[in-house]
Amino acid sequence: PVDHILDAPVSYDNGIDERGERNIWEPGNYTGEFKGEVTLLQALVHSYNTSAVRVAHITGIPAIIDLARRVGFSSPHIPNDLSLALGSANVTPLEMASAYSVFANGGLRIKPYAIRRVDTGAGEVLEQYGPDLAQAIPEEIALSMRSVLMEVVRSGTGTRARVPDYEVFGKTGTTNEFTDAWFAGGLPGLVVVVYAGNDDNKSLGKTATGGVIAAPVWQSFVSKAVKYLTLRETFEISDTAKVDAVTICKDTGFLSV
Repeated sequence: PVDHILDAPVSYDNGIDERGERNIWEPGNYTGEFKGEVTLLQALVHSYNTSAVRVAHITGIPAIIDLARRVGFSSPHIPNDLSLALGSANVTPLEMASAYSVFANGGLRIKPYAIRRVDTGAGEVLEQYGPDLAQAIPEEIALSMRSVLMEVVRSGTGTRARVPDYEVFGKTGTTNEFTDAWFAGGLPGLVVVVYAGNDDNKSLGKTATGGVIAAPVWQSFVSKAVKYLTLRETFEISDTAKVDAVTICKDTGFLSV
């Protein structure tokens, strides 16, 4: 999270398109502004698109798709290009919930299921289901990522998702022309995903971002849910996790003194 990356204009030459014209892709930021050299923490917290694309270029799209499959995305509509860094894949809220549960569960993915048990009229159990767990990513990576996503809610695009007295992590999502708005996140013991969009793909309206549209819905639901569920207010870190908590300057990424 404290490594540095550029938030600056970037363009990619995709060759000649079907119309015989040069296809140049130039991703930009929501505000139209660029912040220059930033930490990865800043880039994610404030949703700097050009930084995300640069990281994807460095990492490589095959590695990102592999990770997406491991955390629960089964959609066939995951593009094999750099637009993936900005959320160009078509996925369902259920897939998003499965993926974000990995950050809540120390790297463990839970396979979604809808039916817990099937009984006969006499009370005989015919079928029974429970959580199917698999280690999707290392525990240390999950905890580090969750820490960054908590900063999104504390001071970034997801501040409207704050739930008093609870540690909350999450991420906003907004598509081109404001046609879709997302907030995916969780707190100890609960992961929730909110999607907003029109069936005819019409715009939700100018400035209808995930932070403005979806995050308040998420906050309203989760604030009521915690009153009925017995949940911890803070996340537990297992004794096996090889992580240390440090205080850093969020602007430079250097250790705070």
